[in-house]
Amino acid sequence: MKYTFTDLATDIITGNLDSDLSRIVEAVRERQHEIKDKQARVLRLSLEPGATVYFVSTCHPTYLRGVKAIVRKLNPKKVVVDLLQPAGRFHKGIICPPTLLTTTKP
Repeated sequence: MKYTFTDLATDIITGNLDSDLSRIVEAVRERQHEIKDKQARVLRLSLEPGATVYFVSTCHPTYLRGVKAIVRKLNPKKVVVDLLQPAGRFHKGIICPPTLLTTTKP
């Protein structure tokens, strides 16, 4: 018999999995982390100096959300970008993880 999402949700809601809740939460977080890392690797591989990128709609500080930037340099795990126009205290040489960037305007 296959265990479906409905079965899992029902067991969680009814308390049948109370002793395993922390392990379930940890498993979900680990999977979300893996997905985010994979997306960052794919984006990182698609970038090159001079590419136009935008800050994602979930980044902080909020005034950077949707701001357009140009990739200056690619480091092994980070990207260095320059904003086209200053935003707050940021302008040039911003070092950030690829997860904060997108190639499409948010």
